[in-house]
Amino acid sequence: MSAVPKEKYRLQPVLDVRGKAKQAAACLVATRREQLAAAEAELARRRQELAACSRRQVAAQEKMLEEFERGVEAHTLVTHRTHLADLRRNAQELAPLRCRGGSGSRKGPDRLDRSFKRGAGH
Repeated sequence: MSAVPKEKYRLQPVLDVRGKAKQAAACLVATRREQLAAAEAELARRRQELAACSRRQVAAQEKMLEEFERGVEAHTLVTHRTHLADLRRNAQELAPLRCRGGSGSRKGPDRLDRSFKRGAGH
């Protein structure tokens, strides 16, 4: 019996390229999922910060009204109003970040799923 050299599969280079592309896509999906998780964590942190800011604003407003009813001096009320304005400004700065971050967070998983399905279908 003679040893017949086994022929290499003629489309093997194509399969190799597809395999490398799948590995690269899997790596990209993993990276994007990590980024999405980090973005969602940041969004949750900002939501908590916004809620805390809102609670501080309500508490400061109530304290100012109590002192107003007791007849506190005008400069104290001005201090309270300035503090309330700062809290409102802080809340307004956080609100657009929440809206912008929230929309991207909801779209992220959908885009990941679509890209994964496209990669799996090939």
